[in-house]
Amino acid sequence: MFTVRTRVYASMDFVIMENVASRFYPSNLKMTFDLKGSSYNRETKVKSQFWNKSLNCPGVLKELNFLQISRDLGNKLMNINERVCEKTLKILERDT
Repeated sequence: MFTVRTRVYASMDFVIMENVASRFYPSNLKMTFDLKGSSYNRETKVKSQFWNKSLNCPGVLKELNFLQISRDLGNKLMNINERVCEKTLKILERDT
């Protein structure tokens, strides 16, 4: 954790985290999401619904992209326990 202090703003704390998915499962990495837990201004504009053809996406997607893609793929976007996936989606939808 880092704290930034300025003369203009109050102190701000930052946490910098490593993307462990790309390190441990590089062959499984198809899409990258920057999830912050908010829906305000949290969508990356994409040209088309690429996920209907291929899951490979060169850019970084956000919360609203995650929700849309997950719904379109029948909540099979994450390869995790169904109960955990449903809880995660509910948290994101509540925040919308």
